Amino acid sequence: MRSTRPTLSTLNVQMATAKILTDHHLTCVICTEVFTDPATLQCNHTFCKSCLLKYTNTQPEAIQAKSIPCPSCRQLTKVTTPDSPVEEWVSQLKPSHVIQGLMDDFGPGSKAAHVNICSVCKVQGKTTPATSWCSVCDDVFCDGCLKMHNMMPMSRDHEVVGLSDTTKRKAKQRFICKIHKDEQIKLFCKDCRVAICHTCCSIKHRKCDDVDTLDNMTPVVREHLSNQNQELKLKMTTSENRIIFRKSQIVEIESQCAKYKR
Repeated sequence: MRSTRPTLSTLNVQMATAKILTDHHLTCVICTEVFTDPATLQCNHTFCKSCLLKYTNTQPEAIQAKSIPCPSCRQLTKVTTPDSPVEEWVSQLKPSHVIQGLMDDFGPGSKAAHVNICSVCKVQGKTTPATSWCSVCDDVFCDGCLKMHNMMPMSRDHEVVGLSDTTKRKAKQRFICKIHKDEQIKLFCKDCRVAICHTCCSIKHRKCDDVDTLDNMTPVVREHLSNQNQELKLKMTTSENRIIFRKSQIVEIESQCAKYKR
């Protein structure tokens, strides 16, 4: 089973990826800040709703056409409730699935966005940049908190590496039991569906019937996740096709209504 504990290289990649995505894909071109309540137009350009509202209010021709203009390409997005105020036009817009996914994973408040902030300072409401990572605690520390970490009898022997020093970290990550900090996780209890160390196995899982090694379980889990991934992709495609069909129905109904109004 693949561990969710990040390696040092993973932490660096997350930080770099978050910065690139934030700078180039999650920034509003109007205010040049990270999206606040993003909205995506039919042309697939995304802006902050507040910025888009301000811009729309400066475009009387677009308002008269009951449409929201794109500040980037000038394409018009027809609104579904033309009789509503402009504020409601913009408020009803939603970000694309891609933008929303990126915001959830890399935007403000996400784990990737704050992975380089000292975990101890963050609890205290501070945003001190972290400089080191403990592979046992699975936490990042600033220089001051690291000194305290190294003075504690229970953590002074933990493996700690600098966040910027990728050469000191092996590609293969040790799986450490959260209960028994000095034990590696090498087993998987199929009855309880949880990864465990040998001590956990002998104490809490001795009555379980089916315990296997992680090495034996990895191919099974990989195949299961692959199948789940394919199922999700199929469901997403089906849902997207339904949305396209429903939109075409709405357009057709609106066209029929326009004919009757004449």
